[in-house]
Amino acid sequence: LQTFYSFMGASSKRNSVFEKILSKSSINVSQKTKLKSLSYTRWNCRIEAIESVINTLPVIVQTLQNISHNDVNYGSEANNLLNCILHFEFIFCLFLLKTVLKQTN
Repeated sequence: LQTFYSFMGASSKRNSVFEKILSKSSINVSQKTKLKSLSYTRWNCRIEAIESVINTLPVIVQTLQNISHNDVNYGSEANNLLNCILHFEFIFCLFLLKTVLKQTN
C-alpha cells in the first residue's frame, strides 16, 4: 500500500491520471476515496488507508494500466505494482486486515 501511495504521490502527473479516472468512475468521491498514507503509529490511519484502497480498487487498476501503457519512464514500475495488486493474496489480505483492524480499533 505504501509503495503505491509513494508511487502516485511522487508525481503530480500520475496523481492527475488517478483523479481523472476517479472523477469519471461511478465511485462517490469523498474523503474515504482519497489515497492515504499508512501511519506507523496510528492504527486508525491504517484502517482508513486500507478502506480507501478497497473503495477505489477498480480506479487504481485502471490508473496503473493507463500509466503502464502510456508512461515510458514509469510504465514498467506501474505494471509491477499492477501485477502485485491483482494477486488474490493481496486482495484477500486487504479485506482480512480491514476486518481485523476494525475489531482492534
